Amino acid sequence: MQVLQSIVLVELPDVGSEPDVCFGIENYLAVWSQGEFGGEWHIRAARVDPEGAVLDTGIICGMDHYSELHPSVAFDGERYLVVWYNYVEPPAGIFGRFVSRECIPGNREFPIRELSINTNNDPDIAFLDSVYLVVWNEPSLSYDDDIYGQIVHMNGTLLGSEIPIAVDSIYQYQVRVCAMDTIFVVVWNQNSRVCGQFIGRDGSLIGDNFQISDPPPHPRDFPDIAPGGPQPLTVWHEFVNDDHEIYGDMELFPGIRETSLQTGRGSSMIPTIVADHLILPVGKRCRVYDITGCPVRYSDPVPGVYFVAVDGQIVTKVVKVR
Repeated sequence: MQVLQSIVLVELPDVGSEPDVCFGIENYLAVWSQGEFGGEWHIRAARVDPEGAVLDTGIICGMDHYSELHPSVAFDGERYLVVWYNYVEPPAGIFGRFVSRECIPGNREFPIRELSINTNNDPDIAFLDSVYLVVWNEPSLSYDDDIYGQIVHMNGTLLGSEIPIAVDSIYQYQVRVCAMDTIFVVVWNQNSRVCGQFIGRDGSLIGDNFQISDPPPHPRDFPDIAPGGPQPLTVWHEFVNDDHEIYGDMELFPGIRETSLQTGRGSSMIPTIVADHLILPVGKRCRVYDITGCPVRYSDPVPGVYFVAVDGQIVTKVVKVR
């Protein structure tokens, strides 16, 4: 295997940490947290062209507060949005700032989620159509961490309130997000398992939380997900037989897509609108699928569009309004 020469992005006499990167038409934009003399940490950015030339010296693009950590970046076709979390110096929480394609920070940062306590929020970001989804973990009143998200328009407006993605009494953390063709997919670590959730571009939860990795006994950590082809790839770190190994999964969209279920003969597919439990035929082999083709385990799912299959054929479209 050829050994490639490393690209030096920064050679400051400090500590560069927690990098992230994305591509934006002409160049890459790399972001990181720079530890500086006196214990301060600031978010910096630099462009790298496709030939590997570093075009900037590490532009400060955060708030210039005392402790800015774990940046993440995405590109919307016009500019980048960099997000990070503040620690030690208030205000705490998740913040963002736009950066132009020329690596010029916007006029001001803006809060995405302000918190009253300092904590490791570990944010991530993805872009779809005209909106970003920013995700993070934060402490709950039951002394565990929960997963939240926020839809941010590409003009910097927060759309709606924060989204409770996984908020039960289990400790949830290490959250990551990617954008598919029409939806976001969020993954995280939960009780030594990798779990996920589909989210619409309007911030609505599509179906329920689902499990991606096999059940324990092996502890899982540091999941991540990336789109590509009909299925995204989810990867994670797994501790097996006193060793650390890397595993993955590419089966997030089962059901209709993979089993090629057919519409029942004579079915007009006129949707049924309900506001309560789904009514299923008695004595038949029935399955309910959400709009992504994933099986739904409950007869009273969240509001959305569902399809009812009887004996392997889709016979009814149901719109649940509440």
